[in-house]
Amino acid sequence: MESLFDLFYQSSGICTDTRNIKPESLFVALKGANFDGNDYVVKALEAGAKYAICSNQDLANNSNIFYTPDTLAFIQQLGLYHRRKFSVPVIAITGSNGKTTTKELVNAVLSKKYKTRCTTGNLNNHLGVPFTLLEMNESHEIAIIEMGANKPGDIKELVEIAEPTCGLITGIGAAHIEGFGSLEGVIKTKSEMYDFLKIQQGLIFYNSGDEILQKQLGNYFNTFTYGTNESAQVQGRLDKMTPYLNFSWKRKAGQFHAVSAKMVGAYNLINYLTAVAVGVH
Repeated sequence: MESLFDLFYQSSGICTDTRNIKPESLFVALKGANFDGNDYVVKALEAGAKYAICSNQDLANNSNIFYTPDTLAFIQQLGLYHRRKFSVPVIAITGSNGKTTTKELVNAVLSKKYKTRCTTGNLNNHLGVPFTLLEMNESHEIAIIEMGANKPGDIKELVEIAEPTCGLITGIGAAHIEGFGSLEGVIKTKSEMYDFLKIQQGLIFYNSGDEILQKQLGNYFNTFTYGTNESAQVQGRLDKMTPYLNFSWKRKAGQFHAVSAKMVGAYNLINYLTAVAVGVH
């Protein structure tokens, strides 16, 4: 497999759609319910791809077309292989709601000081996560990876690809419960991030006022807390709505700092406090 991984480093990047072929790229033929990328391998090469990876052994020539039995697994394993080349912090973000908003706020804070690699849009699934990792290069100092889930085991799969050093769950609710069977199924799936970080002794950011998250953490020690309660390491309060959110935050025993946000909705207070907490840490 590593010999196939080398093709990525000899190319200008990875591509799975012949409509968006970049010169000298590595085309990977994925199979979907209504398409088979193997049918487009030759077209991809004609459009400028340098190499192609396919799952049809009859197409392979071991010159510029190479075979692997599972092209999706190839992309995921390549993402992990590439991620392991970097020792920078990798922050994983999941939750039933607010993932993308929180991810953007965390990136807005961290990018003031660091060169970040952040999930684009909501590309947070089994393909989006490795694609984000594969865009990392030596200039990046922090990676911020959003992770979504549609069924049990999804978060476990994604954290094993990204190997985060720290992470957070925005919250766990009954939204999008289809595919999980119950709220307990959602809790178990989202908490797969905690399970991974506990084993690795990674840092977990969490809302200290969220009883579900507290229960899933148990007595885990390596945490950084935020919330509206006084016990939080980063405490926030809602000041007013103009209609934009105006809030203040402080560290323990510190002074409050006022912030005039550019978003409406009091529910966004906790999303802002999450970004503040990550930035403070």
